[in-house]
Amino acid sequence: MRMTPEQRIELGKKRILSVLKRHGIATLKMLEQKIADAGPTPQRVDPHLLTHSRTQLQQEGRILTRIGLQNREWHYLPETDPAVVEQRFQELQELHARTEARSFTMRMGQTAEIAVIKALQQSKSNFIGHFTDLELHDDSTMYMKNDPDFVSGIHIRGGRLDYILFHPEAGPMGIEVKNIREWIYPDRSIVKALLAKCIQVNAVPVIVARRISYSTYSLLTDCGVVVHQFYNQLYPYADENLANLVRQKLSLGYFDVRVGNAPDARMQRFFTLNLPAVAKEARRKFDEHLETISAYAETRMSYKEFTARIRGRFEEESEESGWEPEAPDWE
Repeated sequence: MRMTPEQRIELGKKRILSVLKRHGIATLKMLEQKIADAGPTPQRVDPHLLTHSRTQLQQEGRILTRIGLQNREWHYLPETDPAVVEQRFQELQELHARTEARSFTMRMGQTAEIAVIKALQQSKSNFIGHFTDLELHDDSTMYMKNDPDFVSGIHIRGGRLDYILFHPEAGPMGIEVKNIREWIYPDRSIVKALLAKCIQVNAVPVIVARRISYSTYSLLTDCGVVVHQFYNQLYPYADENLANLVRQKLSLGYFDVRVGNAPDARMQRFFTLNLPAVAKEARRKFDEHLETISAYAETRMSYKEFTARIRGRFEEESEESGWEPEAPDWE
């Protein structure tokens, strides 16, 4: 039987308490990994609902919070031995901070972008956007990347796209790659920014990210945006030791971390078969809803109104949608 959002929030509260009892202390990202990404499918709770679970537990005094490096919140149970909390806090906060250091996240972002360009090259696609020095040094330092900022003489304001692919029937398709832990939701600024950039150059938007919520897939697909989630967060080869540390069950528990910038079979299939197959229909939908998409991207329309116009009504998408990955039971 399908659960209501309220029932999912209650399930999220139970699972948060269970995880914290076993692990002592955790950030919201760690809880999301263990509850939203992993575990038996019926027991998963998407991050937007899990945030409500966490907030309610805080308000009820059933979990406590302390601030660590980079102002990160760490949660634990009031009844947990303070010595255990302190030990786990000291063990994990510096490791967690390493995963959020800008010098690392910038190189990590490029790792997924490199995987995508390799997949595009292998698919024999016609596209622009490239790295100039991939063969000249390793990934311990940043590569030089030329992101497309003009299409047919039109300047893209508000940032560049990662790649622009040219499909024989759909025309230009603007690709944005996000190698982040956060799930992509349709009301996030990165989605609006992509839509705004693509509208300027009449490009069909394409989002490629580690995890994309079902609501993003459902809503944006209806208006011509193409989405692909690759499930693994890709770490640079130079950070293999860090990857080994964060994957450990009693560490950060990021079991999905994979080292290297080679596209896997699923990503390759997306660019070789799936994207070309849906491109023409995506263009039709994008053109049909262009006025609504523009108003939303330019913040002239609220998310609720945008959803209502695309779907014909406002509704909250269910998690039990078939959009879940095959993830291991890992708590």
